[in-house]
Amino acid sequence: MNLRWQTEGYGMATGLMLVFVFLTGCDIDSAESGARNVGLRIGGFYQHSDPENFLVQQTSGEPISSLNLRQAGDQLEAIDSNGIVFNGTIGRVIDTHSATFNVEGRSTSGADATISGTITVDGASAVMLGTWIEPTLTSPVFGVATTPTNAVSSASTNTTDVSSSPDRGDDTDSDLPPLPGLP
Repeated sequence: MNLRWQTEGYGMATGLMLVFVFLTGCDIDSAESGARNVGLRIGGFYQHSDPENFLVQQTSGEPISSLNLRQAGDQLEAIDSNGIVFNGTIGRVIDTHSATFNVEGRSTSGADATISGTITVDGASAVMLGTWIEPTLTSPVFGVATTPTNAVSSASTNTTDVSSSPDRGDDTDSDLPPLPGLP
């Protein structure tokens, strides 16, 4: 009888422990799905300042004339002029006016593509400087936001408007080399 109680006791304790671990260890909102708050809004509709030029000078597919960039904290979603969706993050807020970013998607030809660069905000406008990266080519990226949705705001209930939090020291981004030939 004593052995039976020990066996059942261990079984119940193990079962309760598994239930406890399951209930406390299964967090639906993991760190990967959460957004880090940053003190800079970079979302906006970006296109080259010269209507005769493209936002991305060269891709393996159709040219890209604009990029609609949406922001939720440090999470980014961009839809290009061809309807292709890119997802990524703000890497570092360099100061209260600029941040590094990366978004990943595909070209219209199906090649994996990344846009990596810096966005600098000046009042109600922003400038995007970066590089389009595919496995077989790279190209400069230059665009100016044409809507004021990217202005830094100190009084808003939007979660993207928080006090400035410059470089968080995560060192996940490297400094980008200057892009030759951009205006």
